[in-house]
Amino acid sequence: MAGISNLNGMSNLFSSMTGTSGTTNSWQNNTLSGLFGGNNSNSNASSGMLGIDFSNYSSIKSGSYYKLLKKYYSSNASVDSNSEDVKKYQAKVDRMADASADLSYSLNELMHSDFSTEKRDDLLKDVEKFIDDYNNTVSKAGDSDSKSVLLKAKWMTNMTKEYSNVLSEIGISVGSDNKLKLDTKAFKEADSDTLQGVFGTSPNSYANKVLYKAEQLYSLSKTYGSSATAYTSAGTYKKDKAVTTANVVDELL
Repeated sequence: MAGISNLNGMSNLFSSMTGTSGTTNSWQNNTLSGLFGGNNSNSNASSGMLGIDFSNYSSIKSGSYYKLLKKYYSSNASVDSNSEDVKKYQAKVDRMADASADLSYSLNELMHSDFSTEKRDDLLKDVEKFIDDYNNTVSKAGDSDSKSVLLKAKWMTNMTKEYSNVLSEIGISVGSDNKLKLDTKAFKEADSDTLQGVFGTSPNSYANKVLYKAEQLYSLSKTYGSSATAYTSAGTYKKDKAVTTANVVDELL
């Protein structure tokens, strides 16, 4: 009986190695299918351990992707990359990037300032620089053709309005145009702890939150001005819009 059990074990072993049909080819096919992501009863995935998507591979091999891309690029090839429109667009992108970079720099300087009464004149210069850069960023964002930039700038100005009460305590008012205005006399008389709470390095400070958005605005400006998502095949810029599968397919077909 023990011998029969051993024989059955060997039989099962070779059966598992040769596959359900009992042939080596069947085992190889099953193994390769599992390795490269072939469909089976335990998974609906079309890609396996190597991350190969065979539906996409089939489209590439058949030339479907090439035809779609060729159609898309040919529709943009006639646009002059040196046209005045492109130059104006690039100038807007550059101005937005420069403004947000200046704002980030002035905020970093301000956040590490001395907030004591004795250093109030030096702090005043840093705050004046911040306000100039903030207002310039608001202006440049308003001129932007990018909806992403506009949304980030809107978040920044809305957040500033939420801080308007505490800002007024240190002599800074928020205008109807979303720009800041400084009352020098009130600022010089402001409480040092309040100033540090507004402009200090705390994660919850007003300055830190504005800095976060300024850095995002800079990143968006540089990306939108130079990335593949903004360029056509002729080196010209596409209009900014939400990147969705439907939009991409509609534009390619």
